[in-house]
Amino acid sequence: MKTIKGIMTKNKKITVCAVAIVCVLIVTGIAILYVNRTADIKRSQNLLADAKKEIESLKKEVSVLDKDTFITIDDKVVVGFVEIKGLDMNYPVINAFNDKTYNYSMCRTGNKMPWDIEGMTIYGIDSFTKSFAELKDGETLVFEDLAGDKHEYQYDKNYTEENKNNVKNYNDYGIKICNVEKDGKEKKCFWFVHK
Repeated sequence: MKTIKGIMTKNKKITVCAVAIVCVLIVTGIAILYVNRTADIKRSQNLLADAKKEIESLKKEVSVLDKDTFITIDDKVVVGFVEIKGLDMNYPVINAFNDKTYNYSMCRTGNKMPWDIEGMTIYGIDSFTKSFAELKDGETLVFEDLAGDKHEYQYDKNYTEENKNNVKNYNDYGIKICNVEKDGKEKKCFWFVHK
């Protein structure tokens, strides 16, 4: 017959083991996320450097690039660059969000650019949008097209698709950046607009 003290000791050992296993799983999960995020950012920075080199090479052949110029690097079509100095963020923008591009950089959805009436929507997984939680109202985003022209927008934390028609001094131009899952499901969006 087991004693109560023996049963309690066994339960404590099981509890300690269970807690230890959970802690190991949590630490392992965090480590995997960190490694994946670091690899995604490194791929993006390599793509950025390669795109900048390609543009310089292209300028030697074509004297004037226009805002509709796109380039292809390793089967990824780059349409421009997005920078938010306040977040120390600078990424190329890839033409389409899909299973071959989502972990290389931020990706445009649809076929609109920021100067088009509908504006441009950019998707980014956590690797590229995690720091957006630190955005301050009025933070400047610069979109640089491949011709080298820079277009500035400001973050407006109160701006949404639903209220854009009710707010004075807004137009439809701008950039919406959405934090998304790998399947493209939107989690949170951030609007950068002209005022």
